[in-house]
Amino acid sequence: AGAQKQLLEESSRSRDALNVSSNLAADTAARIATLEVELKTVTKEKDEVDRKLNSAASKVESLQASLQKAEEKAALAAMRSAAMAQEASQSAAGAAAAAGAGPQAQGSESDVIAKLKAQLKVAQGDASSAQEAAAAAAGHLA
Repeated sequence: AGAQKQLLEESSRSRDALNVSSNLAADTAARIATLEVELKTVTKEKDEVDRKLNSAASKVESLQASLQKAEEKAALAAMRSAAMAQEASQSAAGAAAAAGAGPQAQGSESDVIAKLKAQLKVAQGDASSAQEAAAAAAGHLA
């Protein structure tokens, strides 16, 4: 009878220990599942941040390229404008010298005016091109 009682007590303790172990295993499994969900969420957020960072870097590169093009076009327009101003100055000096030459001076003046008008169109085209490049660069900022 004493041995049977002892076996029942040990059996009861074993059952209790098994219940504690089962509960601990269930709690551990639930915590693992929670951590897996958190890991997936953090991974998705990291991927989104990486995607946004790559997009921003791409936009910066595009902006730098647009800005460089705008600077090049502006520099070209400035050089052309300076060259045309110098040419116009020389043409005006030539027209002034020709003014003393009589009837031939009128043809020479109209040639100078035509040249100046053509140079003005080119300068306006250069300015428009530089303005478009600057607008494209500004568009990348938005």
